[in-house]
Amino acid sequence: MRFVSSGICLTGIVNKYFDIEPFYKGGSSMKRIGNAIVAGVIATIMAAGLVGCGSSTVSTTSSSESSESSSASSTAAVSSSAASESASSSSNAALSGNSEEVAAVSSSSSGVPVVAGTDDTSILQEDYTAKSNYKIGFALQTMDVDVFNTMSQGMEDEAKKIGVDYTCMVANNDVATQVSNIENMIAQGYNAIIIHTFDKEAFATVANEAIDKGIVVCAYDDNIIDPATGEPCKYPLTFLCNNYDIGYRVGTMAAEWTKKQFPDETGDLEFGLLWHHEYEFQQERVKGIRAAIAEKDPRIKIVDEQEGLVTEDGVKACEAWTQSYPDLKGVVATNDTALLGFAQAWQSAGKDVHDETFGMFGNDGVNDAIDMVADDTIMRGDVGLDVYDGGAMALLACTKELDGVPTESVLMPMVNCTVDNVQEDWISNPTLYVKK
Repeated sequence: MRFVSSGICLTGIVNKYFDIEPFYKGGSSMKRIGNAIVAGVIATIMAAGLVGCGSSTVSTTSSSESSESSSASSTAAVSSSAASESASSSSNAALSGNSEEVAAVSSSSSGVPVVAGTDDTSILQEDYTAKSNYKIGFALQTMDVDVFNTMSQGMEDEAKKIGVDYTCMVANNDVATQVSNIENMIAQGYNAIIIHTFDKEAFATVANEAIDKGIVVCAYDDNIIDPATGEPCKYPLTFLCNNYDIGYRVGTMAAEWTKKQFPDETGDLEFGLLWHHEYEFQQERVKGIRAAIAEKDPRIKIVDEQEGLVTEDGVKACEAWTQSYPDLKGVVATNDTALLGFAQAWQSAGKDVHDETFGMFGNDGVNDAIDMVADDTIMRGDVGLDVYDGGAMALLACTKELDGVPTESVLMPMVNCTVDNVQEDWISNPTLYVKK
């Protein structure tokens, strides 16, 4: 691992628009988030700890002969592309199995965008060897989000396994540094570059430069939009997260719990909702939550929505709802962090963390949240994001593309975790439950 000094700023993360564009195969672009929210986003992000302000750009390099770097525990939310699935058969299928279609974004008959790709981690079991010792780079936004460390570790380990060189260059949230890192990879003869799209348009010029030179580009987290056309640049691969499906899974677990816990209730079951309104990827998660609730247990009534990005947000919501909604049965959220704050305030108020009549449901797979699920607490369900295998799959896809072997874009693999399966399906897997 080597460290390269660099200045940083919050420009990149402020301009992280989590809506999903169609790939270059078709479709039209979605509206960008307005600049009016920038100041508020900066303040929120600085408090959130989702990305930190550092003084250096980190570049980690590995090859099939190099030693492994340590991966960190998942303690923060994954910022993901805002993709959608319909609330009917497509989402139900996603809950029970893996999608295996070539990546594309299109509109379903219901008008809800659908993200296609593969989240089938079994492809990593293949005995695959690269045809050449390719140089593959990951231009990453930050290493201050621990799940990004885990994702990069997955890429590094897969690179060693299949015989390619891997480097991760980190921009520390600075758009200019990200562009410079990509330019350096181009100049150094990289064969493939995975670009973390934390600004949808800022990387179009350098991405097109790479494409023109025959470099395989994979867009991670969001599509890279060419401002001249409003369409995605013509890269062959993406590594995205279906945020509508995440929300649908959260809502489904909540509904399954209420039907089991309150089978004879005929009135409304009051729930609170925690989410960060300015992030389009969280808007997609909320759509999924609402769709699942409406379909699977319409007795659930969301009586209030509160800001839900950081721990303090959850604390405030718990304090407010305990007074305003004494009959509240649960909380759904678009991450784990706010729910952990809610649980903290719940215990501080002298409430039983094992109260069988209260349930919280979120997503990310943060260790502390997973521990609460395993301990059969009020944290009843969590959608864990398998960033390690997702990263490995993205690197493998780039390698196969270089080899001329048919491949697919990657959807982030996910695991629904409840007390019934969390030990076997999450905690027992060292690449999912990463111990500190």
